[in-house]
Amino acid sequence: MTEAELRAENERLKASNNKLAQMLKRMTDKLDEGRRELMATGWDTAVNEADSRWSIGAASASKLKADNPYRKPVIDLSGAMICKVDEG
Repeated sequence: MTEAELRAENERLKASNNKLAQMLKRMTDKLDEGRRELMATGWDTAVNEADSRWSIGAASASKLKADNPYRKPVIDLSGAMICKVDEG
């Protein structure tokens, strides 16, 4: 292969890799969204069960449902910087 052909192949592979990375990111986000919705539903179901078994009260149940951590926004740490700790 000539240098030009190698450069063209390299560009093609980089573009293909980028497409795969984007697809994987979208799939991961979709799976995480589904997992969080499943956990949120489980939280709400547990609150309903607690209210029916132990009569925790409508106000307490409403507060617990409002405080459902799986329905709160996720903190995005993707741009966070990682600092090395000097162990010396």
